Amino acid sequence: LPIPEPSDICMSASGKNYYIVSDRGELFETDLNLHPLRVINLHRKDAEAVYATEKYIYIMDERPRVITVYDARTYDSLWSSKLDFIGRDKNHGFESLTFNPEKKKFIAVTEKHPTEVWELDEKLKKSGIFPFKGAKDISSACWHNNTLYFLSDEDSKIMEVDQNNYSIIKEWNLGITNPEGMVFDADGNLIVVCDEIHAAYFYGPLK
Repeated sequence: LPIPEPSDICMSASGKNYYIVSDRGELFETDLNLHPLRVINLHRKDAEAVYATEKYIYIMDERPRVITVYDARTYDSLWSSKLDFIGRDKNHGFESLTFNPEKKKFIAVTEKHPTEVWELDEKLKKSGIFPFKGAKDISSACWHNNTLYFLSDEDSKIMEVDQNNYSIIKEWNLGITNPEGMVFDADGNLIVVCDEIHAAYFYGPLK
């Protein structure tokens, strides 16, 4: 990918574009082949997760534990919410953000030490915290087809996760280097972006 340190990916609300965030604090809007159409400097310290609706783009900044909400049309910064996770290390904060429409909750997951699943209300306020076991770390979360998925960078695997108690239902091993973000296209095919090697991997639907 012609994108430095891609950390996460999500589809736009229209389904015609993807958004990819970079560790360098930039947001890339791409076409469906991941060719960049524009780049926006977010002035973030460590952008690690992205989620988009028709009106807003939500960016997670890992080290300061801040979610910033941007206008999806103008890319103007609108407001932000700081999460009070401490953890052992500033670099082990939140790397994952998605939305569960069934529970009407945002799902934010800390990377490790400890790995925790935070449920946030629609105003990004904490409403529940759940411990997560079964992976060395979590680098991305994605809601697709009424199912919640987590991605582990260090284990190089994807997990289908129970949306109520966040236990692992099923796993798929990827065997690739540094998978940091995941998304599904309109046909259910899986795309994984890798940070260190600036690459994207395309898979068929998970079975």
